[in-house]
Amino acid sequence: MLLKHMSLIAGVLATVLVSGCTVTAERDAMEKSQVVVKSPADDRDYRFVELENGLKALLISDPDTDKAAAAVDVKVGSFQDPDNRLGLAHFLEHMLFLGNEKYPETDGYFEYIRANGGSANAYTADTRTNYFFDINSDKLRPALDQLAQFFVSPTLDPTYVDRERNAVDSEYKLHANEDGWRLMTAQNATSNPAHPRSRFNIGSLETLSNEDGKSLWEDLKTFYDNYYV
Repeated sequence: MLLKHMSLIAGVLATVLVSGCTVTAERDAMEKSQVVVKSPADDRDYRFVELENGLKALLISDPDTDKAAAAVDVKVGSFQDPDNRLGLAHFLEHMLFLGNEKYPETDGYFEYIRANGGSANAYTADTRTNYFFDINSDKLRPALDQLAQFFVSPTLDPTYVDRERNAVDSEYKLHANEDGWRLMTAQNATSNPAHPRSRFNIGSLETLSNEDGKSLWEDLKTFYDNYYV
């Protein structure tokens, strides 16, 4: 995960479930603060590592599983939305799936994951955005490389801005009457109006307006440059 300027996203956490990953005595040599505490009933092996670029990762080994999985957690969410662009963090989450310099195909990531027995998705929360997938164990490394490019060289192709702002709006309308989303809306409405929790956080055609055909993309790129790179 070749993320640059990691001080901007020090909260990034990569979690990888690796079938048959070997855990050596090196784990015992780690500082006490890096030892993973687990239940006595848990027979999986764990290892915490911090890469040279500052990315922190928790590796989990289970030789009996037939799947591998990974997640990248970025410490930025809807609380960071600009007041004039509510839902921008969620919109960026959508746009990152649409190709990059190394893998330019718009739906290439999802197609690769599905073709190898897996699934992928993401979610935007108040203070974090999480990207995750599962896949057949022998295809983990190529899938990780594709996920890494979200944070290395995303295209953020302006061609798909209107398509994805409509997708965000459709997601909002689809779930608006579900109990969980209605509860979240009520909690937002009753929160301190001076706190970002009180704002609308999903995004809609109104909050992600793009009448001039360029301002939304410019705000998207600025948001990515500020928080992801």
